[in-house]
Formats: sequence, C-alpha cells, structure tokens
Amino acid sequence: MKFVHIPKTAGSSILRATPIRSEGHKKLCKIEGDDFFSCTRNPYDRACSLYWFILGRQKLMPYNITARYKTLLEFWQTIEEHKALPRRHIFASQMDFLRDVEGKGGISPRIKHLLRFETLAEDWPAFAAEHGFVDLPHVNKSERPTDTWQDEMTPELIDIINERFADDFEQLGYERLG
Repeated sequence: MKFVHIPKTAGSSILRATPIRSEGHKKLCKIEGDDFFSCTRNPYDRACSLYWFILGRQKLMPYNITARYKTLLEFWQTIEEHKALPRRHIFASQMDFLRDVEGKGGISPRIKHLLRFETLAEDWPAFAAEHGFVDLPHVNKSERPTDTWQDEMTPELIDIINERFADDFEQLGYERLG
C-alpha cells in the first residue's frame, strides 16, 4: 500500500504512523502502483492551514512573507502574482493529487481508501488496525490565531476558495459556503 500525500491533510502524521516510505507531495499520475490511500480536508480549512503553515515557516523563506501577505485574504487574492513562492504545487487542488491523468477525470480507482481529515481521529484506529499501523501522532501542525477555519472566513475569501478549489467541492463532496 502507498500513500498519496496531499499537503496539509495530516499526511506527515499519517506517514509517521506507518512504515510507508514517503513519495513526497507527488501527484498520483506520477506514481506507479495500484494500491493507494490518501486523506482529504475541507477546502476552506485546508486553505487557511496552508497560509498559516507558510507564515509559520517564514524564517525558512528567502523573503519576508508577512511583508507580502498581510492577511489570509490577501494571500489567496494575490497568490498567482507571486511566482517566487517555493513548492507551488502545495497550493494545487486535492483532486490534482488524486487523478490518474493530470487535470482530467475523477478520483482514480487506484485509490482504495480515502480518509477525511475531519473524521480521522475516529476512523484511524480501525484503518490502522486493519493495515498494521500505529496510533496517529499530531505533527506539522499550523499555528493559527483562531479556533476554527470558520472564524477566518469572509465573503471574499469564500468566493476565492469556492472558485480555486471548485473541483475539490464537486468531486470530494465537501459543502460550499454561499
């Protein structure tokens, strides 16, 4: 079994709990094999987590991110303008990681199990027992100033996330805010 590691969907924690060798943040269409699992996350929550993750690692960045992106909204409004962001693939939709062909089709039939970040604490014990994995640690957590992603949403940010991650909402069954 192999793991498709979608950025900011508990992948680091999952890899720590398994003997699986990381393929990095590779899209499924670039990995050989037939037996995969992955984990998805609500696109709003993931968009917030991506921002706070990058912000929390600004010491590792070649520039001052807080000078460029003063708010979560500004970050997502201007992300396409800033080609200097390292590892831009982490901002791709989750569906981009779960397809057999780049930009086409639904979830690959090679994905045998798709976990959800929102229910991972409840679902992991049975999944782990079935596959001989250990308890799930919580690593690589983004530090956020609010308790929930809902506290960070504005109408403008909702519109940006709805458009940018439309495929994730449609294919993965997450509910859009209006």
